[in-house]
Amino acid sequence: MSMEVDVPSLKFDEPLISARTIKVDVLTSRLLKLHKELQGFEQQQVDLSSLNSVAKDLIQKKILQHNSTTVSAIAACCIADILRLFAPDAPYNNKELTTIFKAFLSQLGDLDKNNENNFRYQFYLLESLSTVKSILVMADLDETELMTVDLFMKFFNSVEKRLPQNVQVYMTDILSQLITEDFTLSSEVVELILEQLASGDNTNAKHIMAVDLCRTSSDALQRRVCQYFTDTLIEVGHSGDDSMEGLERVHDWIQKIYFVAPSLLLNVIPQLEEEMILDELNVRELATKTIGNMFSNKSSIMFHQYPSVWKAWLGRSRDKSVSIRCQWVETACLIFQHHPDLVAKEMNECLMNLLQDMEEKVRLAACKSMGKMEIDIIINYVTDSLLETLAMRSKDKKNIIQKAAMNAIGKIYNEIYPQMNEQHISKKFAWIPGALFNCIFVDNLRIIVALDDTVQRYIFPENLDDTARTERLITVYMSFDEKSKSAFHAFINYGKRNIEMMKKFVEYCENDGMESMISEYEQGKMDHLMKLIADQFEDHARVTSCLRQLHEIDDNNIIRALRTSIDVGKEYKDILKAQNSLLEKLEQQAHGALEPCKWILNRTHLLALNKSNVPFLYSALRSTRGKRQSVIQDRSNAAQDLVKKIGEVFPRMCLPYVDDLVRHIMNDNGGPIADESLEVMASIAKEIPSELILSNQTLERLSSYANNGNMLQAKHATMILCNSNDTSTICAELVEDLISYTSLENPNLVTTLTSLSVFALYTPLLVQPHLDILFDFITQKCLAQTLLVQNPDNNYEWEEYDDLKDISKQKLAGVPILSNYLIGMGNLKEQVDDDIVTNLFTILWNFIETTCDVAVTNRTSAAESSHLRLLAAETIVQLAEYPPYQQLVTMTHFERLALLLQDSCFFVRSQFGESLMLGLIKSQLHSRYYTLLFLCAHEPEESFLKKVAHFIRGRASRVEPMKSTTELTIIRLIHLLAHHPDFGQSDEELYTFSQYIDFYISCIVTSENISYLYNCVQKIKISVDTLAEDEGENSNILCDLACRLFERKSKRSGWQIGPVQKTALQSKLYRLLPPGPIQKAAIERNYLSDALTTRINNEQPQKALEKRSRLDSAKQTTSKRHRMI
Repeated sequence: MSMEVDVPSLKFDEPLISARTIKVDVLTSRLLKLHKELQGFEQQQVDLSSLNSVAKDLIQKKILQHNSTTVSAIAACCIADILRLFAPDAPYNNKELTTIFKAFLSQLGDLDKNNENNFRYQFYLLESLSTVKSILVMADLDETELMTVDLFMKFFNSVEKRLPQNVQVYMTDILSQLITEDFTLSSEVVELILEQLASGDNTNAKHIMAVDLCRTSSDALQRRVCQYFTDTLIEVGHSGDDSMEGLERVHDWIQKIYFVAPSLLLNVIPQLEEEMILDELNVRELATKTIGNMFSNKSSIMFHQYPSVWKAWLGRSRDKSVSIRCQWVETACLIFQHHPDLVAKEMNECLMNLLQDMEEKVRLAACKSMGKMEIDIIINYVTDSLLETLAMRSKDKKNIIQKAAMNAIGKIYNEIYPQMNEQHISKKFAWIPGALFNCIFVDNLRIIVALDDTVQRYIFPENLDDTARTERLITVYMSFDEKSKSAFHAFINYGKRNIEMMKKFVEYCENDGMESMISEYEQGKMDHLMKLIADQFEDHARVTSCLRQLHEIDDNNIIRALRTSIDVGKEYKDILKAQNSLLEKLEQQAHGALEPCKWILNRTHLLALNKSNVPFLYSALRSTRGKRQSVIQDRSNAAQDLVKKIGEVFPRMCLPYVDDLVRHIMNDNGGPIADESLEVMASIAKEIPSELILSNQTLERLSSYANNGNMLQAKHATMILCNSNDTSTICAELVEDLISYTSLENPNLVTTLTSLSVFALYTPLLVQPHLDILFDFITQKCLAQTLLVQNPDNNYEWEEYDDLKDISKQKLAGVPILSNYLIGMGNLKEQVDDDIVTNLFTILWNFIETTCDVAVTNRTSAAESSHLRLLAAETIVQLAEYPPYQQLVTMTHFERLALLLQDSCFFVRSQFGESLMLGLIKSQLHSRYYTLLFLCAHEPEESFLKKVAHFIRGRASRVEPMKSTTELTIIRLIHLLAHHPDFGQSDEELYTFSQYIDFYISCIVTSENISYLYNCVQKIKISVDTLAEDEGENSNILCDLACRLFERKSKRSGWQIGPVQKTALQSKLYRLLPPGPIQKAAIERNYLSDALTTRINNEQPQKALEKRSRLDSAKQTTSKRHRMI
């Protein structure tokens, strides 16, 4: 039996619509009554037919769009109730529903808790739409998309009004329903959500709502977001650059959204991966940047989520676009910093490749980016190889990269220095200063300017603590290998040269300031000095302009500050203060001179090595006594080297501390500190003679060293005595004593001879009365000794000096007495007995002719012969620079000297070459000696060959006057080769000799001078050898050989050999043939076979030149030589 349940009906029967206007308060009261009754009904618990009348009335315009917002708000609530009660079928058609939801949107758009009249009704409407899900009715309406956009916009705008939390919850729920229920969302809605997500402001209500939406509707939004980005990409593809702004905005959103709602982008990130390989550069670049930024975020977990994307992004390090590779390396360094454990291996490999990229912009970006990395990452994750590659960029061909690399590697060292006492830190980073200083060997003026700046900023930065600064100097020096030490010494020597020139410049400025008129001669000297100073820098014009401004500026304070800035006698703090003051004044008065002036001041290097270091270096020497630890010994050795270098280059720095040196000499009983102190004092005495005033006790100690010390102690002690103030009496007495000990029975004969050789150089007039005795002893007794070696297998070509027998050492100490005497007398412009001069040169040439082969044949010491041969060659070169002895070194002798650069003993070759290069650098030797160095073309030791080539190229490019002299050496080279004992006219012999000329070309020839040199060679061909007319054909053959090589060089380099202005053949070695048919016949004759010409033209440049046949024996070195190397 069934029972019928009574369903309640609507009791409300008051009219809502009338022909006459119903008053607002009446209508409001009626609607409230209706709303209350409807609100009380439950779904399916009401007679729906009883609702039809009010349902129709409520949607009337007079109600729903009433002038009273309260009326329309209550009506909306009533309609919401009706929709609830009728659900799921609304009692309205499509058009009516559209009207209803527009009214709903209007009410919801006005949500404001401060609106006391309507807020509770609007909240009721909001709650009903959320809980009943009536909002989904919009899905079937004609204007759904427009209303949805409107709803999203209204809600996002309303949420900013600081609405109650439950209001925001309902609003979010409604929007989430629209997203989740497969609603058609326009791109405008998706863009609105993404925009709010991307704002990144966690305090912003819009952002919070967007985040909440993503969390509640993640799966539904994924598809829509993916579609949105896909559509945007397609739009860009069709619109070109016009849509890039929109794409950039979207990519920015993606970056930000990922860290708020990463799940939203599951289908989007792969799209970015695809974008990174598109042909469109701007899209590919933007995608690479976006992905990189997402990986670089500290909280990123993309490495695990998207491994294929990470791999694809790594591939962009090899992108064909320079801009992308530049952008990539900048981002890569950030990723490296934030995720080192995950990416270290890949980052080290990629960064190393980019530091060696073909494009300078990429290399520059890599250098700069590495310079910004945090030091902890560099310590723990950057490989040694990557750091070394970064340091190598300091030698890059582009100046801007040189500077960036030096700044980066220098900054790293500066930041790491406080930890340098830790072994693993020292092992990884201590080499950096040495690598920087080695840039000096590149012989590039811009590199040296960059080095000056880097050293001052990062290696020896500003520090007023003298102890700490000196300790850093020692620490840096301790890290140097031999090459780096040489570079550092060159660095200091550059400073000395610059200081000397700047001192003269300051004197000119001060003197000119006191004179109203400057003579033309003085102005010429001034201009020449400024040119010499400017030649140290590549930007000659700016430096010259700076010097002129300094010269012309009417401010004595500037000149005074400049003088102090370059004064080696000033303390560090004074120099620093003066330099800062000078630069500050220049910035105010001559801003254009500021940067060049910084270059000049940096080049003094006085903030790296200065007077304030000296006492602390002496302390470092004292602190090591009695200690054997290797580190402390290394520290002591470094301090010793630095003290010696200061004494050699800047003796005036040491002068105030001579008393410390004297104490070391008096108290150390011949120990290492005394030796170092003697050497430093000798440098001071030599450079600033007569300024040392020594006590009688000190003089006695020095005399003791001269008589009984070892060779070096005797040399330095005697040098001090010869150059100190008021020591003539003790020197005379000492010479007398020494002469009395010139006997082969003297066990300390080497010391005696060494001391006498110093007296002969500095005080030859004291030696002069005893010269006959000395000459006879040296020639008839000392040199007459024979050192026999019976077993040829033990007769080595070379032994270190300390390993030589006493007889050999006595000979090496005796000869310098005679040669130094000639030099000393030459310095005094005093005459020397011709027999002494002639006999000495005879002895020296005999030494040179006694080769190792001769010594082995005679069963005498080959090692001794090598030392004597080297000594003789260096002595002849030195004496030949003095006018009284020049005529004794003929062209034949000169060309015989050249063969020592092809001696069978490597140490003779290398040390003779080193002495020539040093003399040429110091302008102590005639430029003709450049010619000799080209005979190193067949040098088997590649390192020495490279050193010679590097020296020649550097000298040819750095000093302008050198250019003409090195170019002119082609004349001497042709003559030297023409008279070479190995010269032959067969094709094979000529091919071997072509390598000398090829070596010359590789060092000297440029596009600017090739025509001139070619012309010089052709002029030689129409000339006669003035020294050996019967051998003139040798020169002609070599000229043809040189011309073929010049032509090959011009063809391979794309250069032109053109006519040059007529010039005379400026050499006494050749005399031009009579003009006319004779010259024509000479120039037209070809001395080379077709086979040789073809071989030369087809020959590829050799990386390692073959060794000439006469040096084959040098390859068969003994075990002793291997030990020495």
